[in-house]
Amino acid sequence: MQQIFDYEGAQAHIVRMFDTLQMATLGIGPLYDIVDFLGQFSWIIVLISLVDQLVWGILLLIGRWVRLASVMLILYLIFWSTLTHPFWVYDGLHREEELFYFIQNIALVGALFQLIAYRKQCTLS
Repeated sequence: MQQIFDYEGAQAHIVRMFDTLQMATLGIGPLYDIVDFLGQFSWIIVLISLVDQLVWGILLLIGRWVRLASVMLILYLIFWSTLTHPFWVYDGLHREEELFYFIQNIALVGALFQLIAYRKQCTLS
Protein backbone atom coordinates (compact mmCIF):
# COMPACT_ATOMS: atom_id res chain seq x y z
CA MET A 1 0.00 0.00 0.00
CA GLN A 2 2.92 2.32 0.65
CA GLN A 3 3.96 2.15 -3.02
CA ILE A 4 0.54 3.38 -4.13
CA PHE A 5 0.94 6.63 -2.23
CA ASP A 6 4.70 7.03 -2.71
CA TYR A 7 4.55 10.51 -4.24
CA GLU A 8 8.28 11.18 -3.89
CA GLY A 9 9.18 7.84 -5.45
CA ALA A 10 6.80 8.45 -8.34
CA GLN A 11 8.19 11.91 -8.92
CA ALA A 12 11.76 10.57 -8.80
CA HIS A 13 10.79 7.99 -11.42
CA ILE A 14 9.32 10.71 -13.63
CA VAL A 15 12.47 12.82 -13.27
CA ARG A 16 14.62 9.80 -14.26
CA MET A 17 12.28 9.18 -17.19
CA PHE A 18 12.68 12.77 -18.40
CA ASP A 19 16.47 12.50 -18.02
CA THR A 20 16.40 9.39 -20.20
CA LEU A 21 14.20 11.10 -22.77
CA GLN A 22 16.54 14.09 -22.81
CA MET A 23 19.49 11.80 -23.51
CA ALA A 24 17.51 10.00 -26.24
CA THR A 25 16.48 13.26 -27.92
CA LEU A 26 19.87 14.96 -27.67
CA GLY A 27 20.61 16.54 -31.01
CA ILE A 28 16.96 16.71 -32.05
CA GLY A 29 16.46 20.39 -31.23
CA PRO A 30 12.69 20.98 -30.89
CA LEU A 31 11.96 17.59 -29.35
CA TYR A 32 14.73 18.04 -26.78
CA ASP A 33 13.33 21.46 -25.86
CA ILE A 34 9.83 20.03 -25.34
CA VAL A 35 11.14 17.24 -23.12
CA ASP A 36 13.24 19.72 -21.17
CA PHE A 37 10.23 22.01 -20.66
CA LEU A 38 7.93 19.19 -19.52
CA GLY A 39 10.60 17.87 -17.16
CA GLN A 40 10.29 21.02 -15.08
CA PHE A 41 6.66 20.14 -14.30
CA SER A 42 7.10 16.52 -13.24
CA TRP A 43 5.02 17.02 -10.10
CA ILE A 44 2.00 18.05 -12.22
CA ILE A 45 2.39 14.93 -14.35
CA VAL A 46 2.48 12.75 -11.23
CA LEU A 47 -0.64 14.46 -9.86
CA ILE A 48 -2.55 14.08 -13.14
CA SER A 49 -1.51 10.45 -13.33
CA LEU A 50 -2.71 9.76 -9.80
CA VAL A 51 -6.07 11.45 -10.33
CA ASP A 52 -6.54 9.69 -13.66
CA GLN A 53 -5.92 6.25 -12.19
CA LEU A 54 -8.11 6.90 -9.16
CA VAL A 55 -11.11 8.26 -11.07
CA TRP A 56 -11.21 5.60 -13.78
CA GLY A 57 -10.31 2.83 -11.34
CA ILE A 58 -13.12 3.78 -8.95
CA LEU A 59 -15.59 3.91 -11.85
CA LEU A 60 -14.52 0.39 -12.84
CA LEU A 61 -14.81 -0.78 -9.25
CA ILE A 62 -18.34 0.49 -8.74
CA GLY A 63 -19.44 -0.62 -12.21
CA ARG A 64 -20.40 2.77 -13.62
CA TRP A 65 -19.36 3.86 -17.11
CA VAL A 66 -17.26 0.72 -17.41
CA ARG A 67 -16.62 1.01 -21.14
CA LEU A 68 -15.62 4.66 -20.92
CA ALA A 69 -13.38 3.99 -17.92
CA SER A 70 -11.82 1.01 -19.69
CA VAL A 71 -11.11 2.98 -22.85
CA MET A 72 -9.61 5.86 -20.88
CA LEU A 73 -7.42 3.47 -18.89
CA ILE A 74 -6.34 1.74 -22.10
CA LEU A 75 -5.28 5.05 -23.62
CA TYR A 76 -3.57 6.03 -20.37
CA LEU A 77 -1.70 2.71 -20.05
CA ILE A 78 -0.48 2.67 -23.65
CA PHE A 79 0.74 6.27 -23.46
CA TRP A 80 2.20 5.94 -19.97
CA SER A 81 3.89 2.59 -20.64
CA THR A 82 5.71 3.85 -23.71
CA LEU A 83 6.69 7.03 -21.89
CA THR A 84 7.83 5.66 -18.53
CA HIS A 85 9.15 2.21 -19.47
CA PRO A 86 11.27 2.70 -22.61
CA PHE A 87 13.01 -0.68 -22.43
CA TRP A 88 14.44 -0.15 -25.93
CA VAL A 89 16.74 2.60 -24.58
CA TYR A 90 18.47 0.50 -21.90
CA ASP A 91 20.82 -2.48 -21.84
CA GLY A 92 21.31 -5.38 -19.48
CA LEU A 93 19.37 -5.84 -16.26
CA HIS A 94 17.72 -2.43 -16.40
CA ARG A 95 16.30 -3.31 -19.83
CA GLU A 96 14.78 -6.52 -18.47
CA GLU A 97 13.22 -4.65 -15.56
CA GLU A 98 11.66 -2.00 -17.81
CA LEU A 99 10.48 -4.68 -20.24
CA PHE A 100 8.79 -6.52 -17.35
CA TYR A 101 6.84 -3.41 -16.33
CA PHE A 102 6.00 -2.58 -19.95
CA ILE A 103 4.60 -6.07 -20.59
CA GLN A 104 2.72 -5.95 -17.28
CA ASN A 105 0.95 -2.76 -18.37
CA ILE A 106 0.19 -4.17 -21.82
CA ALA A 107 -1.34 -7.24 -20.13
CA LEU A 108 -3.61 -4.86 -18.20
CA VAL A 109 -4.61 -3.32 -21.53
CA GLY A 110 -5.61 -6.80 -22.72
CA ALA A 111 -7.67 -7.35 -19.59
CA LEU A 112 -9.43 -4.03 -20.12
CA PHE A 113 -10.23 -4.97 -23.72
CA GLN A 114 -11.71 -8.20 -22.43
CA LEU A 115 -13.78 -6.25 -19.91
CA ILE A 116 -15.13 -4.08 -22.72
CA ALA A 117 -15.98 -7.11 -24.85
CA TYR A 118 -17.70 -9.14 -22.13
CA ARG A 119 -19.18 -6.35 -19.99
CA LYS A 120 -22.84 -7.37 -20.45
CA GLN A 121 -22.15 -11.01 -19.58
CA CYS A 122 -20.37 -10.12 -16.33
CA THR A 123 -23.06 -8.00 -14.64
CA LEU A 124 -24.28 -9.03 -11.20
CA SER A 125 -27.96 -8.18 -11.76
